[in-house]
Amino acid sequence: GHTIALMLRNTLVHPVVLGVVWRAGAATIIKLLVAPAGVLAVGHWGLGLTGTALSVVAMAAALPVGSNALIFAQRYDTLQGEATAAIVFSTLGFVVTAPLWLAILHAFV
Repeated sequence: GHTIALMLRNTLVHPVVLGVVWRAGAATIIKLLVAPAGVLAVGHWGLGLTGTALSVVAMAAALPVGSNALIFAQRYDTLQGEATAAIVFSTLGFVVTAPLWLAILHAFV
């Protein structure tokens, strides 16, 4: 038990793993918070959208990272770990951010 915990700890603090987690975490924050905020701002104040139309575009922007990101990463053999982690992180994060965005959008309806 102790050996497994030690091996896991050493793996998780490895610089390569930390780099992947850091980049995937940043991508997740951008995808779940920054992008939808930008779409909301441009949609409402730039394009005059309200109601259902605004909610649809904002919630579409707030969706988690799609599997197509991993397909491209595999196809071009780059950042596969980051793409995989971003899919997992953003899917889990969406459980928290979806209600947040729905509450914010309720104010614009």
